[in-house]
This record gives sequence, C-alpha cells and structure tokens, in this order.
Amino acid sequence: MNEPSEMALQLQDQPAEVWFPRSLGELLEFGAALVKSKALPKAVDSPEAAAAIMLTSRELGIPIMQGFRGIFIVDGKTALSAQLMAALLIKNGHRYRVIEQTNKGCKILFLRKGTSEWQSYEFTQADAAIAGLLSKPNWQNYPKSMYFSRTMTGGCHTYFPDVLSGLYPPEELDADIVDVPQIEDKPAVEPHWAQNLEFTRQFRDWCTREQAARGTAYPADVIDNHALGVPWIIEYQGTPAQAKEAVIAFLDKAGSAGTPVDATNTPIDTTEGDQ
Repeated sequence: MNEPSEMALQLQDQPAEVWFPRSLGELLEFGAALVKSKALPKAVDSPEAAAAIMLTSRELGIPIMQGFRGIFIVDGKTALSAQLMAALLIKNGHRYRVIEQTNKGCKILFLRKGTSEWQSYEFTQADAAIAGLLSKPNWQNYPKSMYFSRTMTGGCHTYFPDVLSGLYPPEELDADIVDVPQIEDKPAVEPHWAQNLEFTRQFRDWCTREQAARGTAYPADVIDNHALGVPWIIEYQGTPAQAKEAVIAFLDKAGSAGTPVDATNTPIDTTEGDQ
C-alpha cells in the first residue's frame, strides 16, 4: 500500500503563501523574469501565462513555484497535474491510499475529512482502451504513471470537486501530463541582478527610501523608463551601483514633488503609473 507522494507531504501544513507580488505590474515583472530565466516549463512562454499560473497558485493556497510544477495552461484553460491534486487533498485534510498500481491499471481509496467511509476509484486497461489511450506515446512509455494520473484525477473530481475549484485535469483537455521529471542537460546560468526578485525588491525599497527623503514619490515605471532607460527593470544591464547613480541623477534633475520632469526637463505624465 503506497504512501502519499513526496509533493503531498511537502505541501502538508506549509504556509499558503510566503510571498506574492503586490501589484499587477510587479506580477507581470516577476513573470517576465521567470520566463527569461528559462526555469519554467516551455509552455509558459509569456509573462501573462506565468501570471495566470501564479494567480491560480494563490487561489489554491499553494506557493508560487509549487504551482509552476503542477499547473498547466492547455488551450487557454488551467489544468492541474495528478501529483498536485494529491497534494491538495493532503493539504485540505483528506486522505488517499493507492491499493494497486501496475502497467495495466490503478485503484485508489479516498477518505474525506470528517468521514469514516473510504471511497474507491479505479482506472483499468479496459477503460484506457475504450478511451483510445493505449496507442499514445506517454501510455506506452509510462503506463504506471498514466494509470495513476487518470485514477487520481478521476477520484478527485468525483469525491472532492470543492478542493479543485472547478479546474480541469489535463486529460479532459486532451493533454496527458506525465508526473515524471523531464531533465534537460543545460548548464546553470546565474541570472543578472536585475532579474533576481530579491535584489530588485531591495532596489525598489531603496528607491522608495531615497524618494521619501526628497519628498518625491515617482512610480516604479517612471523610475525604470526615465532613470534607468528601460521599459522594465529586468532589462537593465548595468550594475546596482550604476542603477542607484542613475536614479539619484534623475531625482536631482526632476525636482520636488509636484513637478515631475525627465532629464531634459520635459514633463512626465504619471497619472497612470503603477506604484
């Protein structure tokens, strides 16, 4: 009888969120940094897709990076992997037991929190044949994993629809997700400081303190555009010291609060700036 997965155990009793972006601009900025880092699944290829997964993670009460490992965007819809569904069951106080898992089928028992009656769900080779799955590459290469995924997602949607918040399993969107690590042989690349969330957060805080001392309060996008000369801070290529020098020069030139101008004394429109 199998025990809950490692992902499920890691998620149990874990704080719902350690950190989350404070604004839409920061959400997209963080998403862009993650996409540029190549640390996300290949399908997450835009800041907007990354933002959708981060918002879904928050809705489910799980850490952001945990979400990127178990949430997928398929044809514009959000889907959850079987491992993440199992983790959510444990997190919400429910239980499951894998009774059988072979290359020809899987059977899992589920127990809802506060009840004493175990419910059974199974997915057999006959079920896979009827659904036309046996000829698919994933089913030929990872049959045990695929049977587990179908059984777990089926059981979750049957007995715990409230836990999944109406989200789809990948197979309902005609996309079988295999919970097997896909490892690519790529050298690790250290990101530039402006693509590191913690460093950029510290830089933003420094800008806020510097402006408070001067009586100004320019939004982050104004600092990026007019002080650093980039649309988003993640595109800045200079050093932290150079970035601070650029901000100080901009603030010296811009003047006091209420008279926002750029380095050429041209008025800056900050009415739609994102704090």
